[in-house]
Amino acid sequence: MAPLLTRVVDSAGIHERQRRIAEFNAWQPPEPEEWLPAEAALPSDVKDPERALKGLQLPGRAPRGAAAHQGPSVFDSTPESLTNVDYQFWHEDFPEVFERRNIDEHAVPAVGAYLGEVLVRNLGGQWIPRKKLEEAQVRVGQRVWLPFLRAHRYMRSTQALLDYSLTQLYRVAARHCS
Repeated sequence: MAPLLTRVVDSAGIHERQRRIAEFNAWQPPEPEEWLPAEAALPSDVKDPERALKGLQLPGRAPRGAAAHQGPSVFDSTPESLTNVDYQFWHEDFPEVFERRNIDEHAVPAVGAYLGEVLVRNLGGQWIPRKKLEEAQVRVGQRVWLPFLRAHRYMRSTQALLDYSLTQLYRVAARHCS
């Protein structure tokens, strides 16, 4: 979380930085709960898994607002790009600026698909597609991660962008990968 929080502090006015640093030193994001043991994974319930997977994969699902940001491109699907996505949505105050309906219909699916694809590409994960998009899972090691549930929590508020950051979920998944 340090790279994300550093960018958040750096974006604050000089008169606010010490206060923000103190806040973040005292702040503890909740541990990700958007996972299940691998044996509890819901099986795929789609007739054509290959076709379902095409709808989940990039580049068509890259979060739009973060695509223009400098640094690792969201189209690279790297762990570092997750920090850029987190920061850009936070910087834009995204959940507060856009209509809830549009966030739920467009941003949450794009963010969930993007997070899942980063898990697949960088941790050797495997998509488990489901008819209901929000039930789609990514198996990584002995856990299945629920990227759309994370995206739903993430997009609730500007504070939730930090509390449920994509970067944090990825880092925890990487620790449990082996």
